[in-house]
Amino acid sequence: MPIELNNREFMWIRRALKNARECLEDQNYRGALLELKKPMKRMESQPISTRLQALCQITQADAWHAMQKPKEELKCLKAADAIFAKLQDESEEAVQIRKRIAEIIAKEKAAGSR
Repeated sequence: MPIELNNREFMWIRRALKNARECLEDQNYRGALLELKKPMKRMESQPISTRLQALCQITQADAWHAMQKPKEELKCLKAADAIFAKLQDESEEAVQIRKRIAEIIAKEKAAGSR
């Protein structure tokens, strides 16, 4: 049975997310992915999806986007979208995610039709 996060783990994950975002600002994209590797693994065992998980997925997608890896970016965006859908979250982030997914799919279709 999955164990829920305690406050210490929650703060650890928030700190990792903050560090990952700072890495993105510094254009250290691999560093951002490494910052989130262990927290993402820990959150996968969670019984309930959280907004924090979605924000981590979005940060990973931003790193993949900067590294020009659209397949990995799309995978992270779809995971974030699924979490937002479970939470019935219609925030600005959720709307932006759906737009980004549509843009990537459109680009892939356009590239595939050439």
